[in-house]
Amino acid sequence: MQTLKDEIRDSILEVAKKAFVKKGFDKSTMRDIASGANISVGNIYRYFENKEKILDELLNEFEEDLQNYLVSLDELIFKNVDNEKSNIKTYVSGLQKVLSKNDTAVYIIANLETNSKFIKFEERLIKKCAKQLLEVNNTSKNKHLNEGVAEAIACGLIYGVKNIIKRFNKQDKDTFNTAKRDLEVYIEITMHDIMLRLADVEI
Repeated sequence: MQTLKDEIRDSILEVAKKAFVKKGFDKSTMRDIASGANISVGNIYRYFENKEKILDELLNEFEEDLQNYLVSLDELIFKNVDNEKSNIKTYVSGLQKVLSKNDTAVYIIANLETNSKFIKFEERLIKKCAKQLLEVNNTSKNKHLNEGVAEAIACGLIYGVKNIIKRFNKQDKDTFNTAKRDLEVYIEITMHDIMLRLADVEI
């Protein structure tokens, strides 16, 4: 039995990312990806069962990075309550790093809104974000959030990011850089009030 090679697997993922961005997930085929990776169609199925499995792999790293970032939220908020502006700047900068590192994955999911896999992925992100907000809320003196409010904030954050990203073309560096700047402003405005409230800073 032929051994699977990491470099071929990595090549498939890189080609798939470009294909999903250029043609869209629905219009991309395993044949397209195999051709771009210079392997046979039969060989690509030894690495991935279908393009949905490829998409899973591309999204896993983004989801893991975002989860690790959310876990750090409570430490960030309560680390220095006397310097809330610095905390918010750190929060925005950290989230920007996550989005920049995974910009292709973010762009792909922003344009998968009719795909059931994206919908489930989005639901997981919202639940994780809401859960983390509630955990931070439960350690503050004043309990500002309940489950419904936390989920509404999480929905706003995720949907807002998606809305900004999908308006720009990943192939055009200028417009995509504009999207990144818009994201920074959006995140700062969205999270400013909630971070101050969770840290019990008087607004």
